[in-house]
Amino acid sequence: MSEKTLELVVQAERKLFYSEDTSYGIFAVTVKQNTDDSDKVKLNEYGNVSIKGSMPELEWGKNYKTKVKEVYDKRYGLGYEVVSIYMDTAVTKDSQEEFLKTILTKKQVEEIMKVYKDDNVVEMIEEDTFDYNKVHGLGEKTYEKLKEKVLGNLKYRNAIIKLSEKFGITHNTIKKLSDEYGSPDLLIKKVNENPYILAHEVKGIGFKKSDQIALSSGIEKDSPNRIGACVHYILSQNSSEGHTWMPKDKLVLKMVDELSLGEDVIREFLNREDVEQDFISNSDLTVDNEIGYLDRDYNDEITISDNVKRLLEIKGNYNLMNIESSIQSSEEEQGFSFTEEQKNAIELAIEENVIAIVGKAGTGKSSIIKGIMKVLSERDDLEFSGCALSGKASQRIEEITGLRSSTIHRLLKYNPQSGFTYNQEDKLPHDVIIVDEFSMVNSYIASRLIRAIKDGAKLILVGDVAQLPPIGAGNCLVDIINSKSVPVVELTKVHRQAQKSGILSKANEIRGGIVFDEIDNSKSVKLGELKDLWYYPYKNKDNIIKAVVSLAEKFKGGNILDFQVITSMKKRGQLSTNSLNKVLQDIFNPDEIGKASIKKGDFMIRVGDKVIQQGNNYDLDVYNGTLGIVRHIEPASKEMVIEFEGRGRIEYDKELLKDIDLAYALTTHKCQGSQFKHVVSVFDYSAYMMLSRQLVYTSLTRAQKTLFLIAEPRALKHGIKTDHSIKRNTFLEDFLKK
Repeated sequence: MSEKTLELVVQAERKLFYSEDTSYGIFAVTVKQNTDDSDKVKLNEYGNVSIKGSMPELEWGKNYKTKVKEVYDKRYGLGYEVVSIYMDTAVTKDSQEEFLKTILTKKQVEEIMKVYKDDNVVEMIEEDTFDYNKVHGLGEKTYEKLKEKVLGNLKYRNAIIKLSEKFGITHNTIKKLSDEYGSPDLLIKKVNENPYILAHEVKGIGFKKSDQIALSSGIEKDSPNRIGACVHYILSQNSSEGHTWMPKDKLVLKMVDELSLGEDVIREFLNREDVEQDFISNSDLTVDNEIGYLDRDYNDEITISDNVKRLLEIKGNYNLMNIESSIQSSEEEQGFSFTEEQKNAIELAIEENVIAIVGKAGTGKSSIIKGIMKVLSERDDLEFSGCALSGKASQRIEEITGLRSSTIHRLLKYNPQSGFTYNQEDKLPHDVIIVDEFSMVNSYIASRLIRAIKDGAKLILVGDVAQLPPIGAGNCLVDIINSKSVPVVELTKVHRQAQKSGILSKANEIRGGIVFDEIDNSKSVKLGELKDLWYYPYKNKDNIIKAVVSLAEKFKGGNILDFQVITSMKKRGQLSTNSLNKVLQDIFNPDEIGKASIKKGDFMIRVGDKVIQQGNNYDLDVYNGTLGIVRHIEPASKEMVIEFEGRGRIEYDKELLKDIDLAYALTTHKCQGSQFKHVVSVFDYSAYMMLSRQLVYTSLTRAQKTLFLIAEPRALKHGIKTDHSIKRNTFLEDFLKK
């Protein structure tokens, strides 16, 4: 704690200002003496101090525990800014059992109440008069942990007692939200006034659960808070499905269905001028006569458009003299001659500051990156950088091209507390930025990257529009191509070596919606001149699992990071990643006496397991999709050491266990942007709703050397014939055309 931060007990003396809307207040308070840091406080001429910040409206005569920082205000003079504040009320005998149940085990509370039913247990623990020896099952170590829990939750006691049972919020969530608001009492006030803030603030509650809570607490069905929260919920769902706007008529119909209200009531609400006041969100939204959208999505796409235009308008002065000889030199290094398409792409990348290079598998997109780098390297003062959305994809750029690469987040130096270090004010120093697998990048990430590129720099976007679209709002690569505002090179000619590959030839047939001839075979078959695609057709799901197990047994003992099973679903069915991972774990890393392990959910993680990082950890510099091997486990503390690809060994404590999953089997979405030497690609009809040619194509093109395609023929046919490249409702294409 800094010298300027003090912990005090205060009582309200006079309200100088308070806003119900913002919960911001300024109060003159009396500091209770002989408590904490009371002797360090600088009293004003009235013998009190002023405190200001986010807080509930303070009640007269009540003690408040507060943490404050010293500040100076021109109007009010010396004062203190509130870091946190809560009413200092004791837990009564009547409420203590309810409080204890939220932080201790059921058994512990039962045993304590048998002995101390008529006593104030919390007060006894605070005053250290509690005798744990009288309680069955409580030894010294257990009691010390119990005591730590009780004392650590005392400041949240009112919120825990009042919100846990009524709203079903866990005490950990209550603590987190109390700290965010700066006061447990303010949290109680806000939740009681409008339970729909829980849908926005608490992960896992969502609109539907908060609506149940609100209706059961007596809120009217046509409450503005309820209707406003529903607008935000539906537009957020629309955004998560990839769209950045929704037709107003569709929005209204969805709200009618969700709220069980009349269409006239909803339209009247949406037509109010002050409607935005009822939305519970950090991001505003807009509903006009025709469409509704989250302002954050609109702003992301306008940012992309404005900055693409900025980069196109400012030409870099490269003055390259030996383009032809550099291209020839690159051809010699790579061992083949470029096609005319590839040469045109390289030359266009020299001329233009923004260019998109797109093409199907085997058309040499990586070769072009090498060629561009070779030509531009004639200038020894240029700084290059490659990037991709996932850690695995960025590693692949580096392996194939030798270009120094990173994730987009790492390139922009993202910090969870302060955001992106490189932004519109502080630009990246690089002169040439190549983004691979750009089809994966949504509008939010694209806007953060493009706004941070300096004037005169080159931006080269590389991707394949036939792969799965981005997770999240937007479809940037498709919109940029369709706008015709950015020079685009589409590669169509497959390299001679790629033509020999069964993997690439069949994948490209599937890309075009063509059902390959051998799909109805009753027996397995090797495809392609290179015999690199092994197709196993099975009508019985049990046989599919047996085939996966048989292949896994054959690869047992090799480098597990080179062998990947890819399936469609994560949770449901025998061929989900959850089910397959348990089967494959027992093959590649069986449980043995003396092998350390820890439990996570319904499976164990063992030393030697192949695991994946779920989500980005910016503190550890480990990003979503990075694979690793568990090298050490401390079962008692649930601590692990994981050796990640490209990152080395990193220590994980029990709090980070939630971010780690087994990775013997992964979904196609999780593997996008990655490649593996040997892939087992699995399709069955239980994934009916997800199957599409984009999914099948993306799955097959993850294989570098050998692909084992194990599928129900009817499921594979359905996937190839189903086109999920439905145009997303976005602004970007139109913005770029203006």
